[in-house]
Amino acid sequence: MKRLIILGLAFVLVLALASTGLAQKKLDSDTVEVRAIVHPYAEIRDLNDPNNPILCYVGYAGEEHTWRDYFYVVSNTKIGMQLNQKDFTHKLKGDTFYTRAKIQRAARYGDDRGEQILRTDSFRPVDARWPVQGQEGKWYLLDVKGKLGEVYSQAAGKYKAKFTVTVFAW
Repeated sequence: MKRLIILGLAFVLVLALASTGLAQKKLDSDTVEVRAIVHPYAEIRDLNDPNNPILCYVGYAGEEHTWRDYFYVVSNTKIGMQLNQKDFTHKLKGDTFYTRAKIQRAARYGDDRGEQILRTDSFRPVDARWPVQGQEGKWYLLDVKGKLGEVYSQAAGKYKAKFTVTVFAW
């Protein structure tokens, strides 16, 4: 019997607390609006492949070789692209030989049929253009060519060229 009374009192106490909790008045409420700004951003991916081959020249006049690399650009806004180059230059002597670079669109990695959008060479080392893409990711192909002059025009030895691809908000 005592158990039943204690159980009944506990039940009444739970109902009383629940009813007072439901009967509480809302005293205050407020809302805050938090704003965010996402700045323009673009990123070039996979252009610096550490496994890039070395172009090996026999050394005869007019010999040319090409090297190609695919890269991917992601952006959250409309972007333009610029290509700068420094010719193949001898490590110690400073001799150079004709250097050409071009960037073309690629539908995917391995595609080489897209339109050319940028081109530089030994006579025009900088090329900047119109917007190349919007809020998306796209593949591009960097195609580099080096062509030797007359045999005596460039010393035997190691040469290095530099190509800089820059993306900028349009």
